[in-house]
Amino acid sequence: MALTLLLDVLLLWLTWHWPANHTLFLVPAVLLWVIIIVFSILGPVPINDRVKLWEIAHLPNDWETQRRRWDALNAIRVLLIGLAFVALLISFKALP
Repeated sequence: MALTLLLDVLLLWLTWHWPANHTLFLVPAVLLWVIIIVFSILGPVPINDRVKLWEIAHLPNDWETQRRRWDALNAIRVLLIGLAFVALLISFKALP
């Protein structure tokens, strides 16, 4: 994720001075990647860290709730990644 963000920022920086509308879509793509990374760190990652400590024989009582929460957070993350990808694709279409 961080590498994708860095590549999007590099692309934005290299093409910033071009007389094209592609930046209208590159800027949201970069912003979405920042949001995705922060969202991942605050949402699914803490759940993943807790799950790593679980033992199959001694699962917590709310393990199904935690699984459903992770699934919901991951679905939101996948949607945001898809939007960032679409914004990037549209920015290439907007190139002269």
